[in-house]
Amino acid sequence: AVVSTQSTGGRRVSAWREREENWVLVGSGDPRDPQMFYLIEGEKYLISAGDNLHARCVFDSSDRDQATRMGPTANDEMCNFYMMYSINASLFSYSENQGCFRSKRFTVPQYARYAVTGTRVYEVQRNWTTSVALGQIGGLSHNTQQDKLVVFHRGSNVWTGDWFDGENNVLYPDRTINQDTVFFMDPSTGEVEKSFGTGLFLLPHGVYLDHNDNVYLTDVALHQVYKFTKGSYEKPSLILGDKYRPGSDHTHFCKPTGVVVDYQDNIYVADGYCNSRVLKFDRSGKFIAEYGTPGTELGKAGKMGLVHDLTIDHLHHEIHVADRENGQVHVLDYSRETFTRVFSIPGAVYSVEYVADPPSLLTVNASVQGGGQAKVMGVDPSTGHIQMVSPTSSSLFSLPHTLTHLTSHGIYIGEISPPHRVWRMVAGPAAEPSYGDDKESLTQTIIRTMQETQIPLSIIVVLAVIGVIPVSYLGTVVVMRCRSQEQSNEGIDRTGFQKLLKDYDSSDEEDIVYKKGCPY
Repeated sequence: AVVSTQSTGGRRVSAWREREENWVLVGSGDPRDPQMFYLIEGEKYLISAGDNLHARCVFDSSDRDQATRMGPTANDEMCNFYMMYSINASLFSYSENQGCFRSKRFTVPQYARYAVTGTRVYEVQRNWTTSVALGQIGGLSHNTQQDKLVVFHRGSNVWTGDWFDGENNVLYPDRTINQDTVFFMDPSTGEVEKSFGTGLFLLPHGVYLDHNDNVYLTDVALHQVYKFTKGSYEKPSLILGDKYRPGSDHTHFCKPTGVVVDYQDNIYVADGYCNSRVLKFDRSGKFIAEYGTPGTELGKAGKMGLVHDLTIDHLHHEIHVADRENGQVHVLDYSRETFTRVFSIPGAVYSVEYVADPPSLLTVNASVQGGGQAKVMGVDPSTGHIQMVSPTSSSLFSLPHTLTHLTSHGIYIGEISPPHRVWRMVAGPAAEPSYGDDKESLTQTIIRTMQETQIPLSIIVVLAVIGVIPVSYLGTVVVMRCRSQEQSNEGIDRTGFQKLLKDYDSSDEEDIVYKKGCPY
């Protein structure tokens, strides 16, 4: 943290952290000195749940011919102690909905318990490119060995608003893409090693490789799901859905978006743009179950809007569902066949991918209209707490649509807006350590408070200042009540805002009076 002080007639501004009747001086300074922030470090400055922050100001108004009132202007006492909580810019770059937050005080909730230990910071490798030109990128995936990046793109077709009628029927069934739409690439070089898909698709969307490296593909214009057995890419081995015909029963999809497959070869389909559900089929394509219902009410597990992507955690038998416009991730326990929880993530959630070691849920988030809001986030898959945000500059991305993670190579993000490129992000240094279950760093306090109150990161410094100012006013009242008339007249230079002949030390008797003699 860094601290600074300010006051119109102040002579000394100080602040403490109180924990179980133990007081630690956070900082103390003369507000007439040049106003700047001073760095303070050390475990003794950690803020934990239940701590109290106190601020106090000693000031002189004897040279004024009017009453001095509490307030934020130069005509008021304006006695403030500022704390600026800094965070690593490579971890957090959230800056949406800027504004001034005035209605709540900054507090430390009693249940803050997450850390960023083990999470890596990822930076964009700007010079990495694919060896071929791509169209709109519908989906990204990888094989089980994680040595092949798989790209599913739309070639010359661009999904615009005139592709479907009001009943979701495709209006251009003759615009089959006459080039390969599926590429197997070297994740290090971007070179294409294998491709297929010419003449099969209209508007590619999702791609997934199961534990046997069978390839599953969705097409929102065909309203179908295709399966290609590993090594046999001339024709699909399984097709789900009725070509060109949207529907909401158990044999039709309406613009399906993604697929995952469990270890029993059950197939789960995200359906999708119209139906707000997940459908389960066995390996032969026989319908088994349907999960989810339409809804925009936040915080209701299974109440979903646009189901845009799926990812699977085989160990815990969970499927994470990206609810795009609602900005939520729903967690489906497929062994119990029920949604167990839901959590919100800033922005529209376009894509999700579960990473097992260490456990993390990667998401790509953006404004639906684009506009430089895009970011990649790492989220705790159990709690939804944000572990990381990359890159530091969201302007790198136009409108990312999909992502995948290859352990030894990094994160890959596919753009749906020009220039329709794949970005590669490589791991940098590990994030800052945790301080255990009972403590959290100032950085973690800020991040966690942002999540729990949904406050944009860009105004966190303002929050800290506004939250401390009411405490400083209260401290001023207490001191003015406690100090005797003799104390207030002793050693004060009447000529104005000059250095006192006898200054106040932050560790002198006044601190004892404040802490012991004037409880409030």
